[in-house]
Amino acid sequence: MTNQWDTHKKICSHAPEAVFSYGELTFYGTTFNNIDKSFLEDGDLIVNCGTYNSVCGDSYISGAIKKSPTWLDSTLYKVDPADAQEIWLEWSDFSTPRISPKFWSDLLKLAVQNGRKRIICTCTGGHGRTGTALGAFMVAAGKSAADALKLVREYYCNQAIENNSQALYLHEVEQAFPKKIKKN
Repeated sequence: MTNQWDTHKKICSHAPEAVFSYGELTFYGTTFNNIDKSFLEDGDLIVNCGTYNSVCGDSYISGAIKKSPTWLDSTLYKVDPADAQEIWLEWSDFSTPRISPKFWSDLLKLAVQNGRKRIICTCTGGHGRTGTALGAFMVAAGKSAADALKLVREYYCNQAIENNSQALYLHEVEQAFPKKIKKN
């Protein structure tokens, strides 16, 4: 089956709104402060691109899996993503993540295989790290790095992916897997 893309309206309030879809999986971009209990649904996976704030702390949902980048690279295949509510990347502001670029395609495959419906990418300001995460997922789903950069800025926020290192990271993600994943 070919990739099914559904892009959504451009936002800059960074309230949690859909940015794009890949098959049955919808990706959201937002900030920590804009997520509340009324937005979250069972089965959501939060990709927390922040340095210290846990979205899934006591005030939101319980059972969060908060791990460092080392965990993501070494045990991704040993964790049942159906049990995870939050993956914490511990990613410094204005930088790129300290994880393998292949992480994005691996997580996308696992989310699809486990019937996830929503992935929510979040950071403090909702621009650099959130935009880069959204772009990396787009590349993992079959878009080129250049197209992902353009689409994130067009449909999420024109300030997203704040600097050249974040834009270059999308190219690293693209080079990590020349054969794009295909849905079953």
